Amino acid sequence: MTTHMNDKVLKLTQLLLMLLAGLLIFTMVMVGIGIGAILTVQRGEIYAMLAEAGAPASGYWVILAALALVVFLLFLGFRFIRELMHVATSVEKGEPFDPENADRIARMGWITLAVQGVSMVLLPLALWLKSHFEALNVEDTFSLTGFLLALVLFVLARVFRHGTEMREELEGTI
Repeated sequence: MTTHMNDKVLKLTQLLLMLLAGLLIFTMVMVGIGIGAILTVQRGEIYAMLAEAGAPASGYWVILAALALVVFLLFLGFRFIRELMHVATSVEKGEPFDPENADRIARMGWITLAVQGVSMVLLPLALWLKSHFEALNVEDTFSLTGFLLALVLFVLARVFRHGTEMREELEGTI
């Protein structure tokens, strides 16, 4: 049942997903370089900046931890986009109910939950930094949107599993 669809929206989606994946990789590399700079050549400047702001020297480690969590969030975003790209490719091939798609969508749900968990750890670090550096723009609210997205993805994974089973039953009767 492999039929190639000529869907312009799907093609545009795939292009945007590829661009977003590239942007996430680029950003991970740049933040990684920033972490390397903070660990080496910028260390003294960071300590001076913390002292000027009246923050304790341990703020250095808060900054590093926050940046490491940002890299991890970017990695999770990349994994999410990668799973979605695989789903879009199977849809393009005319095989949306590929058994692997249910697993991919479930993984997207788990990734979404992981993003929420990491964000809950990152938020207090970011708020602490904002308390010493007012120039930082940090939202001090928490949203349930990510948790709702995870629930939607878990339900959608079940729908895809059921659709796969139905397709296999249908193919078995033909």
